[in-house]
Amino acid sequence: MLITPKNPIHLVVLIPNTFQTSSGGAELQVHYISEYLTQTFQNIKVTVLTRGFSKSNQIYSVLSWGGKDTNWPVMEWVKIHKALDIIKPDIIYQRRGNAHTGIVAHYCRKNKIPMIWHVAHEDNLLPIKYGFNMSLIPRYVNSFMKKWGIRKANAIICQTKHQKELLKQNFDLNCDIVLPNVYPTVNEKFTKDRDKINVLWIANFRPFKRPEVFVDLARALTTNDNIVFHMIGRYGVKKWGYLLKKIKETENLIFHGELDIQEINKLLCKSHLLVNTSVREGFPNTFLQAWMREVPVVSLSVDPDDITKKNKLGFHSGNFEQLKKDVLYLAENPNIIKEIGKNARSYCINKHSLGNIKHLANLIIKLTVENIQIKE
Repeated sequence: MLITPKNPIHLVVLIPNTFQTSSGGAELQVHYISEYLTQTFQNIKVTVLTRGFSKSNQIYSVLSWGGKDTNWPVMEWVKIHKALDIIKPDIIYQRRGNAHTGIVAHYCRKNKIPMIWHVAHEDNLLPIKYGFNMSLIPRYVNSFMKKWGIRKANAIICQTKHQKELLKQNFDLNCDIVLPNVYPTVNEKFTKDRDKINVLWIANFRPFKRPEVFVDLARALTTNDNIVFHMIGRYGVKKWGYLLKKIKETENLIFHGELDIQEINKLLCKSHLLVNTSVREGFPNTFLQAWMREVPVVSLSVDPDDITKKNKLGFHSGNFEQLKKDVLYLAENPNIIKEIGKNARSYCINKHSLGNIKHLANLIIKLTVENIQIKE
């Protein structure tokens, strides 16, 4: 049985951006966690500390350390420490693996408070080898700070069992909790077209997301008049201009650009399939968004702990030719889409509910109480 401290535990959640300013999955998970902890646990007070967005809402506080987006996050060391000195946290939770991981670890060791690090992406745990290049010096420094910070964390949370294995394999460290991403249960009206199969791709344009593969998929299935492909995401014209030109030339592909989360969810309610083309991920929030709205996932490479395959939530294709076959098979069998979709929604509600955050809350209380007892 946990002994809770007399005064509320002041938890600082440190992340460079908030979900209001970034469409990233880590930012959205931080929002769900901060809101749930504040509403559910009276003995935990949450302050989100971020780079450039400072606002308080009715649920939890959001403060800024006053930095700007930079390739040298280690240069924010002093500002972050000053902000933390003002807040005076009892414990810090940091998500993402970067120089901030090391900065937070140093602060926690200096001030004798516990730190929790939460894996945000598989890449956080993979060894990165750079050839020497002066322009890559920021990466060397960030990588060193990340690795040092991970090793100094008091507790580590992984999203999947595979991440737990990578942590042991590459860092010889143990994972304290495997906590899959969470998603709120929503009750919306699903209006799926019976004549057209809407296939979505949702991601910001980045090389590891491989948006070009989805474009190739749409072009490969142009003769199938009942399939309409949709792309959603932020892009840089200079870097992705060639692909945008290709998108415009693809008649069965609609490009929506960047949409806010409410607009994405409305489109998912009308859609039949979500396609993922990433090389690697942490645990894609888009999977949960889709499953909650009875949309099966067809993934080229990513399937965290094989849950899509094991639980019949869609298909894990493995290669491009199979991806085409899987999308085509489902498009020709709407009853199977409906069956998988209903199963996926049930799975998402049962396995990824906000209630799972209680495991994080217990860890926060345990580490804080243990630290208080050591000090006494």
